[in-house]
Amino acid sequence: MCSLLLLTLHYFLLSTPKIYLVVKYQHLLLCMLLIGNSLAMEALPIFLNSLVHPAAAILILVILIFMFGEILPQAICTRYGLTVGATLAPLVCVLLIVFFLFSYPIRKVLDWMLGKGHAALLKTAELKTFVNFHGNEAGKGGDLTHEETTIITGALELTEKTAKDAMTPISKGDTEFNNDNWS
Repeated sequence: MCSLLLLTLHYFLLSTPKIYLVVKYQHLLLCMLLIGNSLAMEALPIFLNSLVHPAAAILILVILIFMFGEILPQAICTRYGLTVGATLAPLVCVLLIVFFLFSYPIRKVLDWMLGKGHAALLKTAELKTFVNFHGNEAGKGGDLTHEETTIITGALELTEKTAKDAMTPISKGDTEFNNDNWS
């Protein structure tokens, strides 16, 4: 079992990009995060109850958990999720090793029940909506300019277009390209 842990550590730390761990082993990461969160949430009241009055401990815990366990992580990770994930990847690797014995069996059950890969893939129409939502003309503070939005939307529509759609028709009255000039 120890060699498996060392091999896993070597694989995570040396062979893969920092964020690949999050994408590759979603169920293992989920189990590790939930087990760690549960342990922290159960240990905090025991620790804080010995320091202050129980009513004060409840109030302090609700504020701490709500602010630092819910609101701030959601706000930060929504905007800077990839950066936060890449920065905390070494810590996540350590926590995966610490909680591996508990997380791995649950991960296997989840993989068996739900399947291994369930990445969030979007359909073309959903991607177009997503791109339009991130356009700065939508008034929602997106970073994409009108030109970038147009290019990305055009690229997404390429499978629906034919060469005929991209061609400019030649009018019969145009003497420059009339068939009589070619004879």
